[in-house]
Amino acid sequence: MTGIHAALAAAGGDFVNLLGGTGNQTQAAGTPTVTYTLTAAGLEELNRSTAGLVFSRTFFRPSTNLANYEVRATVISGAVTTGTTGTFQALGVARAWSVSVAAPGVADVSLTIEIRRIGTTQILATATVTMSVERL
Repeated sequence: MTGIHAALAAAGGDFVNLLGGTGNQTQAAGTPTVTYTLTAAGLEELNRSTAGLVFSRTFFRPSTNLANYEVRATVISGAVTTGTTGTFQALGVARAWSVSVAAPGVADVSLTIEIRRIGTTQILATATVTMSVERL
């Protein structure tokens, strides 16, 4: 068994496909924020505080089986403002990571996102997410 068939078999027949991406936000006032979210409805989203949605796409089907999986975000560089990193968390609820900056300056973070079935060690999907904000 190879390719997509092996991935589906390892995932118990569920569709798991992370793509990751990049989001940037620059603002003259306020707190620029970029947030990456895996929703309980099986969507992978990247959103900017004032510029809006970068993408929203299905990463998991059927969403009713998400409670059987967990996600880990590992920091490659930078730091998140919100969100848990370095440990697996159940995907039965939405999980989000963000970066923001309140004073003039720049903040960024690159994350590796991994998904596995609970009780296993095999990573079924992985993606890189890069978020950057600048307050002028």
